[in-house]
Amino acid sequence: MADFVRAACETDPDVAIRPEFRDCIAVAQAAGIRLAIPLNDLDLVYGANVRTKLPILSQLEGNVEATYSGHPVGAAAALACLAEAERLRVHDNAAARGAELFAGLHARQRKHEVIGDIRCGHGLTCALELVSVRAKKTPIDKKSIGEVQEVAYGADAMVRVSGPNIFMSAPLVLTSANMQVILSALDEGIAVL
Repeated sequence: MADFVRAACETDPDVAIRPEFRDCIAVAQAAGIRLAIPLNDLDLVYGANVRTKLPILSQLEGNVEATYSGHPVGAAAALACLAEAERLRVHDNAAARGAELFAGLHARQRKHEVIGDIRCGHGLTCALELVSVRAKKTPIDKKSIGEVQEVAYGADAMVRVSGPNIFMSAPLVLTSANMQVILSALDEGIAVL
């Protein structure tokens, strides 16, 4: 995709766009199928001006969500997923594992001075703010947070970092054993500091 967009933006778009693509758009539209493109991703990666440089995009609806089209099969799949989530009571599991995560992170905060703040308490989404000086809330440096992320990943927990923060969004079907792996991996990662 990157090569296509680069080629289309730097040259005549008609040279970069294959005729089959135009044919597919025409066939889909003739069949009444709505075509959309995630503009937020396109703009973020290539810049908002890419739409003016690629006139063919005007034949597609712009949206900011991939589920915009409301296709009946997609809607049926979503409803089936919701019914299964209710049947399995994943919300109860998320609440229990969230409480486990919250308690585990606070235990680690008492153990590791670099954990300045914990932002969570409901469910399985949370963030840790890592600091070099807790009393002053001095943010940890980029190299150090990268090391924490790398060591945690090596210990089987994938965490996302942004600035001095570690973000976690665990699956709703997480088990207590999985939670212990995450907490242990965070311990290992933070211990490198």
